[in-house]
Amino acid sequence: MSTRCATIISDGDGQEIVNAIAEIESAAPQVGFGTVEKVADGVLIGIVRGGPVSAVGGFGFP
Repeated sequence: MSTRCATIISDGDGQEIVNAIAEIESAAPQVGFGTVEKVADGVLIGIVRGGPVSAVGGFGFP
């Protein structure tokens, strides 16, 4: 079973941004920057944690 994961990075203002998304067949990979976490379907690259526009799974556009 695959899991949808995203790499989350912080911008200069500390806002957490979805940088990349992938379907992972095993445990989430370790990265040297940011964090990797499960995300819901509908989360897109470029949206931010807590963004109010088109929000899904705790992420949305600013």
